[in-house]
Amino acid sequence: MIRTIITTVLAAVSVAALTSTAVPGAARAAGVDRESAHAAGTTAAAPGPGSGSTDVSPQAWTDCPQTYFCVWVDVNYQGPRGQFQGSNASWGMFDQAACRSGTWHDCASSGFNNGTSGMGVVVWDESGQYGLTRCLPKGWRHPNFTQVHWEGTSTPINDRISSNEWSWNCHY
Repeated sequence: MIRTIITTVLAAVSVAALTSTAVPGAARAAGVDRESAHAAGTTAAAPGPGSGSTDVSPQAWTDCPQTYFCVWVDVNYQGPRGQFQGSNASWGMFDQAACRSGTWHDCASSGFNNGTSGMGVVVWDESGQYGLTRCLPKGWRHPNFTQVHWEGTSTPINDRISSNEWSWNCHY
């Protein structure tokens, strides 16, 4: 009798877990969509310091949740939205079908830093938080990344962000 009850409960939990990961936006870990990370064990799949997720519907920049850096595939906050919480060494870990690479790597064209506690977000043009940088203070937003340049250059950040890290030393 007890074995039957345990088996039934385990089966129900398994079905619930499978259902939540199969329905877009349903699976959450620390407020992050599990579907966003294409590799098992990435920071988006489990609670931790770094995370990212994607929404498939266009939304206004004002819909960016608190504590996230939100980016959109297209200018003017259009197209699919990605949201990053914590530091992420590679945006290539986060799926986005609307992007050339199939991930958020080199795919952001507009964005809003709605991060936490006044922290800025430093973005890099290479994975591993390496290369050209741009620091975007909390509350910073721009509808067209072709008009925003890497620090000390005339090269736009549009479709060139590959990693991020949160920082207290961010002044635009």
